[in-house]
Formats: sequence, C-alpha cells, structure tokens
Amino acid sequence: MMIHNGDPLDLAGADKETITVTVTSTKAVVDLVLNGQVFTGTQITLDKAKADPWLLSVGGVFTDTKNGCGAFSVSLFGGAVATKAVAQFSPAEARRSFTFTIDVV
Repeated sequence: MMIHNGDPLDLAGADKETITVTVTSTKAVVDLVLNGQVFTGTQITLDKAKADPWLLSVGGVFTDTKNGCGAFSVSLFGGAVATKAVAQFSPAEARRSFTFTIDVV
C-alpha cells in the first residue's frame, strides 16, 4: 500500500494485497462501511475484479455530550501505515466521518 501526496485518505494498493484495519476510540462509537457494506473485520484483501477503487468509510459518534473530549482513529497497515485521527471540537459536536479511497494498481 502507498500513500499519495502525504494524504492518509488517498491510497493505492496492489491487486490481492491484504490491508489490516485497526480502530481506537475514546468516548466514541465507530462504524466502518466497506464498498457500501457494513465492515466488522480487521483485514481487507484488495481485488480489482470486485472494486476499483475500494472505499472504506468511517463514522464516529461521540458519546459524552456533557464533557466532550471524544476521539477516534483508524489505521490501515500494508507496506505503509495510513492513520486518520479526529478529536471532538466541543461537547456539542455529535459526529465525524471520513473515507479512505484505495486505488488498485
């Protein structure tokens, strides 16, 4: 896996490459959607015949609306490490989301 232009959300990987996904969170519930399907696994094996690009969408709901301080991060490991971390701006912020795009090369 390679990171394009230093952007951890813009990635490329080889056909049949396996990418490991890790999620950490504090005061947040995190959901993953891979190519339109709920994803609960820890590994993605790229397959150009199934999708190109692959899209891993991440949504986090912050659970402490009184004190805030929620945070979560998602890392993809596969030759390189791509990590996207977010922190709650204020107790009023309820949700944050982003999408990793993985081109198959």
